[in-house]
Amino acid sequence: MSRTARCGAVVTIIAVGLLSSCARPSMDPNVGPHVLADAESPININFTCNGTNQISLTDNNGVAAWTFKARKNNPVSWQVPANVTINAISSKSPAIPLPVSPNGSAGGSNGKSYDAKVNADAVSKRYFYNIDVTCTPTSGAAVRLVIDPDMIVV
Repeated sequence: MSRTARCGAVVTIIAVGLLSSCARPSMDPNVGPHVLADAESPININFTCNGTNQISLTDNNGVAAWTFKARKNNPVSWQVPANVTINAISSKSPAIPLPVSPNGSAGGSNGKSYDAKVNADAVSKRYFYNIDVTCTPTSGAAVRLVIDPDMIVV
């Protein structure tokens, strides 16, 4: 093996080690180690549309919630600011319905949360779903957006 090849291999191993040490894998046995699912309900949909449009999903601790963990038979909630409406929350695939049932408010107007409960018979797995929201700026046209996060039932 040439000297250059050995150095390249060492650099590759160090880079992989650094990348893997930056991510915190989930400790949940139902979630693959590559999936971060530390966020939990309620989920805050932070959508701003005054000037530059911005979107983020976080839990109440500020943890990114593009993938979040939900427990069977427990409530889940998506919350929005006063100028945002949740139009719908639905599964990406009609063949695999989102295992939640309404449990109070289902969005529908500015600032109103979408409250549900994870079904007791939900299968423990990853669910792909959409959140359809509309942001009303202080001036100008409303901005509609479909967000594509994941929910992991444990």
